[in-house]
Amino acid sequence: MQNHEDLNDFRLVALICASGSLAGAARSLGLNHATVFRRLQQLEQRLGVALFERLGGHYLPTAAGEEVARAGEAMQELQSAALLKVSGQDTRLSGEVRISTTDSLAFGLLPPVLLACRQRYPLIRFELQIDNRAANLSQRDADIALRPAAEVPEHLIGKRVGMLQFAVYGATGHAYSTAGEAQWADCDWMGLDEHFDGHRTLRWIARHKPLDQLVLRCNTFVGLRQACCAGLGLSLLPCFLGDAAPLQRMSAPVPDCSIDLWLLTHPDLRQTMRVKSVYQFLLLQLQANLAGSQPGKYGKVK
Repeated sequence: MQNHEDLNDFRLVALICASGSLAGAARSLGLNHATVFRRLQQLEQRLGVALFERLGGHYLPTAAGEEVARAGEAMQELQSAALLKVSGQDTRLSGEVRISTTDSLAFGLLPPVLLACRQRYPLIRFELQIDNRAANLSQRDADIALRPAAEVPEHLIGKRVGMLQFAVYGATGHAYSTAGEAQWADCDWMGLDEHFDGHRTLRWIARHKPLDQLVLRCNTFVGLRQACCAGLGLSLLPCFLGDAAPLQRMSAPVPDCSIDLWLLTHPDLRQTMRVKSVYQFLLLQLQANLAGSQPGKYGKVK
């Protein structure tokens, strides 16, 4: 088992093991299901051993499969580490910079900053990855991540952009848009869905309305903002999102919901010229823009 194709097949086994399915491995590799199935069959035939048991549509690794998967994971880690080291030596102000962030930040803060950055560095292209799950920068899922977080992960470096603050918003002109806190229990409320159980905004809403009585639950703040604009109810929203919409801010920022916003990258990429330049530009622009969306700037606090 010495050729390059076989080494790639070991990585394939690791991906099947991680996802539990051929479809998951196919997505990661940009292949179709049939190709992955064929490559797995060929590898098992060459090795003369079954690598997976097929149970209820899931692929569970055998002892041999686990051994091959460990080898594949090690290969992936070595490849990622090498690519990070090589990328860190790139001094060109051109090429692609991949940025990972949440939908709220992608729609609410980033577009004008990316436009300004593009004007500053016209040979740099952007790939924007919108995902509410944190990107794995060690595996080069992205070069830069913009994320709300209580602290910076140990394996990354980052700078604090500012504080994300949240307030209560309602549609302008609706009856509840003038309701005080004492009447909030009688209003319709919306919040994040069950995938975010324990989220700071849900804990705060629960003090005013039982979560099983929410009229709408959604997996993004952008979706909640749109529903709020339509008049479905009140919601806690990031101030940079709520203040940019035709909504009435109905409370001062809620201290219990505030969280730091961080701009993150991997240490091995900090000397890559295009990543370093974009990182510094985003940091300064986002700090200025976020400061402009803080309480008191819009005169909407009731």
